[in-house]
Amino acid sequence: MLLPVVSCSQMIVPEPAGADKILCLNARLYTADTLHTVSACYGCRTGVEPAPGTVVVCFVNGVRVDEAVADSLGDAQLRARIEPGDTVCVTADAPLAPSVSAKTVAPLSPVIGQAGIGLIEGYQQVRLQVADNSPEEDYFVVKLYEDNVVYNQDGGEVVLQERSPSLVRGEKGHVFSDHAFAGAAQTMNIVVDGTTRYQYMYRWYGSYDYGHEVPEKQRFALETSIRLRLCSLCAGDYWTSFLLSGDSWDGFENPLDQIGGAMVYPCNVDGGAGLVAVRSCAEVVLPYAEVIMDGSGCILSDRYLF
Repeated sequence: MLLPVVSCSQMIVPEPAGADKILCLNARLYTADTLHTVSACYGCRTGVEPAPGTVVVCFVNGVRVDEAVADSLGDAQLRARIEPGDTVCVTADAPLAPSVSAKTVAPLSPVIGQAGIGLIEGYQQVRLQVADNSPEEDYFVVKLYEDNVVYNQDGGEVVLQERSPSLVRGEKGHVFSDHAFAGAAQTMNIVVDGTTRYQYMYRWYGSYDYGHEVPEKQRFALETSIRLRLCSLCAGDYWTSFLLSGDSWDGFENPLDQIGGAMVYPCNVDGGAGLVAVRSCAEVVLPYAEVIMDGSGCILSDRYLF
């Protein structure tokens, strides 16, 4: 007797192992600031989404300093004073994922040799000298900010004080190391936007702003300063910043030359993903420009301060 044999097959797709969601933390904490942002999100099998309601706690040298709850975007605002050499621990408890923690040590502050503004090759540039202050390889990022003070020049009253976003892409790029310094200081030139001093040209100061008549003879002065912030980074922050931006400082060694093999994004979040790092800052303020206006907004004079 012959019996027919029927063969059938079925495709089986195995379920991925592990939790459906993990908690990711990302933060850059600056020693020059007291208000810091820690971003929390869920890493899911289908993508990434914010983690609102996450309770974030910050410890400095083992002492609990602040606690905050993440908003709808997953951002938690923490107040903490951090000094170079401090050990910082951040813990997070989210509604939909296991708790995580991250620990990091603030690096030593960088050493600025010389800094100034000048006309170099036809461009207004900040010249910054960076010292090689340790035998180990150190990592840096440089940023420029524009600080403005507007005051009544006749009465001496300060009517506006602002700090603007960075003028160069220091947050996303322009990271560098002292790998090629060979124990000597290195100098970099950073181009400054020459139109900065005119950003308030069409913003009148007088009766339109203060609710009372201001005689035209009163003069309002806008003084602009360039604030240079040089930050030391840990190795993980350095590589993450470079890999996210794909940018390096012209004239300095390309970080890709230091990679011996495949480079993965660093992570120091225990139980989750992401990077929490401290940036130790050195700052210098350089007077840049002054514009003097009367009460109707007419420019009486303008000059550079360098």
